[in-house]
Amino acid sequence: MELPSFITPALAYTANAKEETALFYLLRSHGRDLWDFVQIAAADVTWTEQHLSFFKAVLGYVTVEHLRGSLSSETGGMIAKIVQSHSALFQELPLNMTLEGFPFNTLLFSLHSRKLQDLIVKEGRDQNVTALHWKGVDPKWIEVVIHFTHQGTDLWKLSEEELKILLSLSERWEIPLLTQETQQVLKRYINFDNALNWFVEAIREGWPLLQEAAIQKANQQEKGYRLFLPAGFAFENFDRGWDAFEQVANILTHLQFVADLPRQSPFIRACTHVPHLIGLSLEGAQMPSFDIWPPHLGELDLAFCAWLDDTTLRHLVSHCPSLIRLRLTGCQRLTYNGFRELGKLRLLRDLDLSLISHLKDEDIRLLAQTNPRLETLKIDKCRLLTPDILREFPRLFRSLKNRF
Repeated sequence: MELPSFITPALAYTANAKEETALFYLLRSHGRDLWDFVQIAAADVTWTEQHLSFFKAVLGYVTVEHLRGSLSSETGGMIAKIVQSHSALFQELPLNMTLEGFPFNTLLFSLHSRKLQDLIVKEGRDQNVTALHWKGVDPKWIEVVIHFTHQGTDLWKLSEEELKILLSLSERWEIPLLTQETQQVLKRYINFDNALNWFVEAIREGWPLLQEAAIQKANQQEKGYRLFLPAGFAFENFDRGWDAFEQVANILTHLQFVADLPRQSPFIRACTHVPHLIGLSLEGAQMPSFDIWPPHLGELDLAFCAWLDDTTLRHLVSHCPSLIRLRLTGCQRLTYNGFRELGKLRLLRDLDLSLISHLKDEDIRLLAQTNPRLETLKIDKCRLLTPDILREFPRLFRSLKNRF
């Protein structure tokens, strides 16, 4: 029989098959050749449409093998892509189970989600049942999900509220591709007027693509603030940015102030409005009051803060003993005595001492004794450190994963 275009010499023997069923069984008897042939054949649209009986046999075979657990995920994924790229093949697809009355193919349905696969195996195959049920879900959405897993769905036809329902369902069913595509479509509803509301909702619901889209839209307005991840708000002009800050304060975890901020009163005002504050950036800022910082603060950026010396660092460590990440880049007033205070931060894992021009080998050895559990230590452009101390790092810091 006539073979597909671009057939390889290794598969030339298939020309001996007299008809499509014989071709299928011939290829099955040669193991991997079946999958190689299917891929080549599917690339020839004309051959595919003229030999649907061959593909019907292939689809029936892979569906059974997948349900038995005998088909690799790689092969299953390849077959699924072929079906979804040829509308004619969908008509040959065996719909071997139903969910709330809606027929579906177990291979295509389960490839999108481990949870869907478990449902098919535990409630269907293992119980020798072909009619499955999923209580508490509107049948409308079951039909949408089945259609998406088989052919893709025109999500643009759904309203904003419908998309949010579908997004929630796709997360519950753990269907990553549907979750991603639903978020992509929902982006069209984000505008300058509602970007902050979307930011809040996306943070609360854990929708990463919508978080990024809302941040991008909000930051384009240049209204005295900048949003960032994770759940962060940067003041660029305190007075202009305050109204926006109040809209999002309850979901924020990180605050950032630029060099000419904070004045004491506005800084206190801002910090007391963020109930879940865990990260604070004061790069180059004036000296704030430590008293209103939450003791559970986990991340602190004090880069280029000229007011930070050994004494203020001691007070800071005493007030915020739970710091995990601390950035002290360019803090030139810190000395050996100040670095000793860091030993009181038992949870400290990430420390940045870059651009401290007087940092010496002895300071590093001290940190190795007081903070042996450091995982990241940045010492970029610390010119006084010798090659000897750099060679000692693997011995001094057993937990160190990153050194810059």
